[in-house]
Amino acid sequence: MEDQCILIDSNLIKIYLKWDYDPDNIYDLDLWLEGIDENNSLIEKVFFGKRDGFNEAVNLNEDNTKGNPINNITEIISINLTKIQYNIKSLIVLIYSFRDKDILNASNAFISLYEISSNSQKLINNFWLNNTKNGILFFYGIIEKNEENKWIFRKMYESFENKDLDYRQIFLGQYNIQKSYYNG
Repeated sequence: MEDQCILIDSNLIKIYLKWDYDPDNIYDLDLWLEGIDENNSLIEKVFFGKRDGFNEAVNLNEDNTKGNPINNITEIISINLTKIQYNIKSLIVLIYSFRDKDILNASNAFISLYEISSNSQKLINNFWLNNTKNGILFFYGIIEKNEENKWIFRKMYESFENKDLDYRQIFLGQYNIQKSYYNG
């Protein structure tokens, strides 16, 4: 099995969400970041309704409601990992389809994770959303500290058809117990 954990070598990271504007099939995808504690309880989130948070450690650039012309990034979450509160165990990266359309049908949609340094950015993960299954909520992954106190990205790539699902208790609880599944 492919290794599901990626070491993050920078304190500054960005998550990019992109999809193309299609006048015949308009999508409103929303990038969310949720901070949870050791009990998988929600502490804070950044999304279209609250674009700054986590003691100024996280910022969402905008709430794009239609997608963008080709080659433009649509929504970006910037994260300064050094400023994340001590009680935040994990940062959950999600995409939600505001119009309840299946995410996999959004035109040329992808999500990427980059490490940011003073003079460059390095791609550490990219996922094309047409490679997922039907769903209106997409669980991209978890950013968390490992046993050596280093930040890692744990790929999840799961879609859910029910937007009211409590994925934190169902999905996260299941995989926190089965860490060997992730080779980590």
